Amino acid sequence: MYVTYIEEADKRKAIVYVDGGESFPLYKGEIKRYGIREQNELSDDEYGHIIRDILIKRAKERAMHILQGADKTERQIREKLERGRYPSLVIDEVIKFLLKYEYINDYDYSVSYIKTYSKSQSERLMREKLLQRGVDRDIIVTAMEDAMKEADYDCQSIITDILRRKKYNNDTADIKEKNRMVSHLLRKGFMYEDILASMREM
Repeated sequence: MYVTYIEEADKRKAIVYVDGGESFPLYKGEIKRYGIREQNELSDDEYGHIIRDILIKRAKERAMHILQGADKTERQIREKLERGRYPSLVIDEVIKFLLKYEYINDYDYSVSYIKTYSKSQSERLMREKLLQRGVDRDIIVTAMEDAMKEADYDCQSIITDILRRKKYNNDTADIKEKNRMVSHLLRKGFMYEDILASMREM
């Protein structure tokens, strides 16, 4: 393996680039310890040691730190580790570890998300949000069915509840206020016809 370039990341860290397009972060002291220099060879044994004993351990710690703040999907963890410049091999190992011990579970994440937002978002918007977070469509469908049964989801009731929380009064609202409220509900993914129907019922 050939070291093509070493890029300073901050005062303590640098990114090591090797042939084949791979890169990985190391502390400057580690770079010095392994004698890593631009335009020099990095043996397979040295690279294996760096992967096993430094990067996988460090990436696991980073992932666990991320998950302390809030649950994440598999893709969200991957993206954060990719931004940390960890190699794909390291990221795959960390994801296997997280899945094995159920630190991440896209189905559970989806069910929790749906239960949390089912009183303020449409089905369509919740599906879009979960897709953006990298959840597989089949997982979303299953989670949506399971969570909706438990939450007793009713689109019209949710729109009406939002209108009441916003203190909307269809009899006294002028056209500007009506349009503003319709736009607000459309952004939450509700259908135009459902919004008008709920407004008329109030």
